[in-house]
Amino acid sequence: MIAHCCCRKCSFTPRSSLHSCRLNVGRLGESLSMSAICQVTGRKPGYGKSVSHSHRRTSRRWNPNVQRRKFYLPSEGRTITLTVSTKGLKVIDRDGIESVVAKIRARGEKV
Repeated sequence: MIAHCCCRKCSFTPRSSLHSCRLNVGRLGESLSMSAICQVTGRKPGYGKSVSHSHRRTSRRWNPNVQRRKFYLPSEGRTITLTVSTKGLKVIDRDGIESVVAKIRARGEKV
């Protein structure tokens, strides 16, 4: 019996080691898909159900609006790239990039 994976695009059996739809790997093992997690606020996707008119329920997720943005750190004299949500941009405007980067590094993330 062939079971379908979560995306229903490939036939994924539990015993097979390759999952064809999840092999989004670029050169040197870099992943091509972007994680929908804000580095500043920690916002993640919300999960729920889409309910049709006939009340059929299918799983879906609501991704936050995350973008890769470059910021200049004057203290280090270099530019860093962060994955931030729109709320994260407001936090950076309010608190400043230096304090936000200090909080990110205090959590143990590499910037």
